[in-house]
This record gives sequence, C-alpha cells and structure tokens, in this order.
Amino acid sequence: MLKHYILQALRSFWRFRVTALVNLLGLSLALVCFVATYLFLDNLTKSGDSQFKLADRTWAVTQELWSSPTSRMIAAFPLAAPGTAKYLRADLPGLEAVARAWGRGEMAAAADDRSVYLRTIVADPDFLKIFDFKVLEGDLRDALGSAHGAVITESGAMRLFGTRNVVGRALLLQNSVQVTINAVIGAPPAGSQFSNQGSSGLRLELLLPVDFLRLLAQRNPAEPFDPDDPGWGNDFFYTFVLLPADGSVTSAQLQQTLRDFPARHIPKDQMISVFGAVPLERVKLATMEALTGNRSIPLTTSPFLLDALILAIACLNYANLTVAIATTRAREIGMRKVLGAGQQQLVRQHLLEAALMGLAALVLVLVGTVLAVPALNRLFGLEFHLASLLHPMLWLLVVLLLVFISLAGGAYPALVLARLRPVDALRSANVRAGPRFVPTILVGIQFAAASFLLVVALLMHSQNSLLERIALRPDHDPVVTLGNSLNEFGVPFERLRNELLRDHRIKAVSAGISRPWDMGGPHQHFRRSRDSAAVTVAMVDFVTYDVFQTLDIRILAGRDFDRGHSDPLFNWDPSAQKGVPAVILDRKLLQELGWTRPEQAVDQTIYLAVPWDASVPDRPLHVIGVAEESFPRLIGPSADSSVYMMSSFSSNVPLVRISRDDISGALAHIDAVWKELVPNAPSRRYFTDELFNEGYQTYSAVSAVLTGLSVFAFIIAIMGLIGMALHITSRRLREIGIRKTLGASAHGVVLMLLRDFSKPVLIANVIAWPFAFLAGHLYFDLFMQRASMTPWPFVVSLAITLAIAWLAVGAQAMRAASVKPANVLHAE
Repeated sequence: MLKHYILQALRSFWRFRVTALVNLLGLSLALVCFVATYLFLDNLTKSGDSQFKLADRTWAVTQELWSSPTSRMIAAFPLAAPGTAKYLRADLPGLEAVARAWGRGEMAAAADDRSVYLRTIVADPDFLKIFDFKVLEGDLRDALGSAHGAVITESGAMRLFGTRNVVGRALLLQNSVQVTINAVIGAPPAGSQFSNQGSSGLRLELLLPVDFLRLLAQRNPAEPFDPDDPGWGNDFFYTFVLLPADGSVTSAQLQQTLRDFPARHIPKDQMISVFGAVPLERVKLATMEALTGNRSIPLTTSPFLLDALILAIACLNYANLTVAIATTRAREIGMRKVLGAGQQQLVRQHLLEAALMGLAALVLVLVGTVLAVPALNRLFGLEFHLASLLHPMLWLLVVLLLVFISLAGGAYPALVLARLRPVDALRSANVRAGPRFVPTILVGIQFAAASFLLVVALLMHSQNSLLERIALRPDHDPVVTLGNSLNEFGVPFERLRNELLRDHRIKAVSAGISRPWDMGGPHQHFRRSRDSAAVTVAMVDFVTYDVFQTLDIRILAGRDFDRGHSDPLFNWDPSAQKGVPAVILDRKLLQELGWTRPEQAVDQTIYLAVPWDASVPDRPLHVIGVAEESFPRLIGPSADSSVYMMSSFSSNVPLVRISRDDISGALAHIDAVWKELVPNAPSRRYFTDELFNEGYQTYSAVSAVLTGLSVFAFIIAIMGLIGMALHITSRRLREIGIRKTLGASAHGVVLMLLRDFSKPVLIANVIAWPFAFLAGHLYFDLFMQRASMTPWPFVVSLAITLAIAWLAVGAQAMRAASVKPANVLHAE
C-alpha cells in the first residue's frame, strides 16, 4: 500500500510539476532564510567564554539606572558601579571570588626603543581566579598584587619586545607610569569577550591591577574612572562573580541578594538602581540587548520576527497551492472512491504527499544552506565553516517546522476532498475546497506580510542613508580623530592646537570628551524652568572651541563658544562653579523643551535637574546658541537629543579637520607634531568614516539581513502568486470562453483578470502600512540621528507590489484571454 501511495504522489507531482516546483522552492527558500538568520545571530551573540573551566559557575552583575520609578535612563548592561563588588562580598561571603574588570582601551606601552598600543584591562586580583588563562611564563598567583604589576599576552609581548620571555621586564605606560611584567599568558579563547577579534570593551593584551587607576589619578587629576567612587550612577565596571563548587551559594540566592541590594546599600538621594545577573556566556548578548533595552523590540529579535513572517508567507503559499492542486483532482478522487477507497485512505494519501514534499524541501534546505555559507561570509565578513551547520537544535527546529507546514498544507485539502461525494467529484474536474474567498484571503495575507517587509526595508534604507550622508561626506574636508588621550599624556590642548595650525593643510582643530560615533555617554535631566515638572533626558557633549567648525555643524541661531566671550566652564562640583555655564542645544532638545524656533531659546536659561533627589537644587545654564545636529553619535541609548557644554576635561579627544587636497601631507604633519610632543607613544589617528563604520558594523549587518529577508519574502509571495494565477486562470477558462462568446475582447478579459488579482494586493498594502509605520519608528528610535518618516516608502511599496503582481499574472492572463471559445466550451 505504501508503494502505491508513493507512486500516486510521484504521478501527482509530475502532473502539476510547475506548481509543485514553485511550492517546493518557496518552502525551501523560507527555511534557508531561517537557517541563515539563525547562524548569523548565533555568530553575532555567541560567546567563547564558555570555554573557560569555571564558566558554568561564573555570572556577571547587571545594573539599570532609573531617574524615577517610571523613567529608565540606562538599561541593564552587564556593568555595575565601583562599590558593587565590595558590598556583594559582604552580603555573600560564601562566594568563591568576586572581581571587577574594566576595558581601559588601548594604552601606549614603551620599552627600550619600541612603543606600541596594547589593549588593556584593569581588574581585581580575583579576576585570575575566575578566568583560567594559560600561563606561558611566570606565575599568576600574585601577578596583580602590586599596583605596578602586569600580565601580558604572548601576542602583546611579541609586538613590544619581539619575544615572550619578558617576565621581570619593565615597560612605560602612557608616558607616565612604569610597570613590571609578572606573567605571560596565551591568547584568550576564540570568540571570547577578551579576544582581540571581537568588539567587546574587554579585549585583552595587557592586564593591570585596579590599583593602577589610582596611580594614574595621582598623575592626572582629570582621570574620570575612580575605583573608589562612592556614587552609584557611574556603572563602568564589569563585576564577575564565581559561585562556590559545593552549591552553598546558588544563582537564585545571588539574584535575590542583588534584588535586595539597593535597599541595603544605596542612599535614597541616589539614582534608582536595579541589579541582576546574567551567566557568563550571555554577557555579549546582554550587552546587545541593553543597547536597545529601552526599545520595544530588541535588535537581535527583529530578524527572527521577520523570519516568522517569511515562514508564515511560505506556509500560506504552500497551503494555497496545495488546495489549488487538490481541487483539480476531483475526478481522480471521485473515481478512487467509486473503486472503494475510503476517507482515511485518501487522507493518508494527501498527508504522504505533503510529507514527501517536506522531505524534498529538507534536502533543498541542506543544499541551499551549504551554498549560502560562503555568501554570508563574503557579505558580512563572518567566518562560518560547514561545521557551523552542525547545530542539533537548529535542525530539530527545521524538521519541526517542515512537519508543521507539511501537515498544515496537506491536512486541509485532504479532509475537505476526502468528504466529497463521488457523483459531485465526477461531474467536474474542478471543485471548490471551501469558500471561494479563502484563496483570495490567503493571497492577501501573503502580500500584506510581503508589503510590510518591503516598507520596513525601504524605511531602514532611508535611515541608513541619512547616517551615511552625515558620516561619509566625500565632498568635505575629512576629520581626523586622535586616539591619544591628552590628559593622560600631559599634553596641553592649546599647545597641540597651535602646533597643528602652523601647517596650512590643517583647517580647524577642536576636541571633545569622546570620539565621534561612539555609543553612549553621560546622560542628564533638563528642565525649561525651575517650576516645570517636566524633565527631558539628553546627552551631554563636552567640547572645546571651534567644534562646530571642525565637525561642519551649522549654528541655527545665537553663537558658537567664543574665546572673546570667555564663557564660564561647567564644573560638576556646584560649590566650585564660577558663573552660569554656557550651553548650546541641538534642534531636537530645543523641540523637547517646548520651543518651536531656534531664536526663541537664545539667551534663555534652562536647568540641570536631579529629579530623584528633591534636596538638590536645579543648576542654571545659559543658552547661547542652537545647533543643527547633535555630536556625531549612533546610540544614546536612552536619549535622542544633545546639549553642548565646555568643561576643564573637554579636550581629551582631539578632532582635526584637514584639507582633502593633500591628505597624506596633513597626516604626516599630525604625526610629526605628536612625535615631538610625546616621543614615547606613537600617534593614533582615525578618520571619522572609519569610526562610523566600526560603530555601525553590527547595525549595518543586521540591516542587510533584514533587507535580504524582505527580498526573499517578496520572491516567495510572487512564486505563490504565479502558482495561484496558473490554477485560477485555468479554472476560469469556461467563464472566459462564455464572456468572449458574448462579445468580450481579449483586452477586456486581461484587464478583468488583472483587476481581480490587484484587489487583494491593494487591500494587503493598506492593511500592512500601519504595522510598517510602527516598525519603522522602532528602528528610527535606535539612533540619535533620525530620518523623517515620509510617505514615499509606502507609495513605492504599493507601486512595486502592484507592478510585480501584474507581471506575475500578466502572462497567465494573456494566455487565458487568447483561448478560442469554441475549444473551451466544446471541451466542457
């Protein structure tokens, strides 16, 4: 019997080979999209930290910051305030180890006549108890016991010394502090957050004790990261916790202790904090989720939501075409019932055909995925290997999806047609499987989903284009950012500026507290007036003179920071504040504070507020101007407006606009000036577009994935429409023959068929637009710089979907319209 079922299935596939092939390819393509997205996000979020021996007992503390019970400022990053580790040790003395770690970035290291930049982490001594780095030279037991001790990786030692036998040797850091190497370790595990190939803030080549920060602070009073900071708003330390092996402290106890942590240790006049913990292997994912933590849909969830839409389209497409094929097999079914076939046998026949279709789709998915891996590597710069496909859970999901789609597609026509009476089935080759409007609704749902994806893709493209226009300006003089911290090297900004401006190829020099296109930064609350209850969260950008000229940001009203006016600098200590600090608002903050025109805000006073502590008075700020844009930054992530201020530590990161007519000469002059000022540290410089590409890499990759998924969804929907057009026009041949007999022209028949197919497409677009509008806003809200929501993506989507529908249906409509009435009616 099974052999008979299989032969019947093969005959059916061959008879309806075009539609079956369309069905098979659509289903396979949807599942290839699912597998490719799974691999992409797995690579994007997975962590190699699970390779550490104690990874299953290691957790990282997270901290959220809230300005009020209903207003979150900072999402749950795996970072915590400096004092967290100390109090956690006291609350849970049974913990095996607690260690803070902070990615200090690249630090200038000099030894003998060589100098390089090493990616540096400062950490507590327990850090080396939690992470079992491979020791190549020396001893790790007390490697971080002294403020002048250091651990270096083998690659770092080779770059600086040319050998790994460097235990006991000294090196000079930041041209100011000397440390001694106590141990040499091997490279961190591949994919770990400590790996230099990753994008984590904890990339490791040099490991220093936290006490090293105290040495830096002695030499540099502007050092912003104080390991003894008693405040709870500066959450910059990764805090790792090692649970005991005997289970005396469990993860549940850790979580409960952290939930109760604020009530025990944080004063009520401090910002509201919410603590938690994530397993070590989820630290990378938790960071990405926190970047979009104030948004409705996490960045990493969006591709899978679109995958679900594509799978829904494929499922509808599969069911629609399966029903279309089944309704043309009425006489076959009627004859089989006359010859004794029972209802259960017919149901089994259809389900077997669906299962064979699913099996063929699985083979195509395997082949398609193998072919897609090299394309993913080229497109996104990934390093997938065929071994990446050996995910048991992935293929279990694929098989389950295939079983569900096959059963859903095969069960409906099987149950409907198996109940047909033989006399009804033999009367006509075509019967109705359910209400006539069902296929139309299914096509409409398919195109609603496809239209939604197309509009979202177009909106994302408009947002991405805006960011690229702002960051990449080939017709402008380029801006170079110096990665050397002036405060740490003891270089006065004015001296650097004057030396640079001696060359005519240097157009402007300014500085800020952070690099362009970095993520995050200081957040503060602002009021328009002291008696206003409304507060606005904005980014604070500390800058120096000429920043708007350097970054080519237009002043809309008022003036720039001007040496001639001697504008008072901002001081975090209110008692040391001299005069009312001058500030410049960006256009977005202007609107959030309630002004409609830039001129209205000039010479007004706004207030820096501390809404969680009523005892702290608001601090006045004098608005001297309004700028067109905020400082170049990708994500707030909790604010989308900005205020510019000047302070004593604004000049940490130099910004230099150079002439595009002689870029190499300008760069050579920058390097020569730096070498003269700091001979023991090589200059580091980055073009603004490099910084943009580095920061935007993850978002551009996800954007490309979403766009690709939208294209595939459209392809699947069009394949389904072609299949439906083939069957529906075939079923309407008798109607068309009668219409032509009564005088209808071929042109009129074509228009009628196109109109009938256009209706569900048009309605589908209208239904999809509100959802696409909301999804587009969610994507726009990720960024500080946002595109305008215009109607063009919606209009273009409608035009494209209608054009594709007409092209897909047109060929079948022309074929149907050209039939001779006599042939059709004679056959009937």
